[in-house]
Amino acid sequence: MIGDETKPEQRSTVEKIGIALAVVAIVATLAIMLVVRRNHATPAGPEQVRALDAYASNLAISNVTMSEAEAVRISAKSLYVDGTLENKGDKTLTGVSVQAVFHGADGGVVFAETTPLRLVRQREPYVDLQEISAAPIAPGQLREFRLIFEGVPESWNGQPPEIRVVRTVLK
Repeated sequence: MIGDETKPEQRSTVEKIGIALAVVAIVATLAIMLVVRRNHATPAGPEQVRALDAYASNLAISNVTMSEAEAVRISAKSLYVDGTLENKGDKTLTGVSVQAVFHGADGGVVFAETTPLRLVRQREPYVDLQEISAAPIAPGQLREFRLIFEGVPESWNGQPPEIRVVRTVLK
């Protein structure tokens, strides 16, 4: 070919580098999509609602209130669910995971997320949370908690979620 001074060996090396870069880009894109999918709670159906923990009947959740905060820079809303957890059993709690189940206007499940229950350590000058393992809950004790959710769909009915104790760690 006139004017084409690229040797076949050079062209194949350039092509190999191009193919390698394309493969790396595809793998990176797939990895990012997988991480985002795992970290983002998705709407749940009834089959995704988890069973209660055996010790759950010894725990009482009360005084549930909700509030919202909006992160203006990223246009995201956080939903705060505050309440009180009482240990009515005979064991000391060192950990609790709950599943919050959000319902739609028709009563169906539109969103469910499982998360560790975190205790309110202090409220002023800001709300500071801690793991239950840092302040175990003895039998008969009450503690305030806060759950934080993002990505609750607009189809949610605006009512407090059903909070289900799905895992306990006991001492």
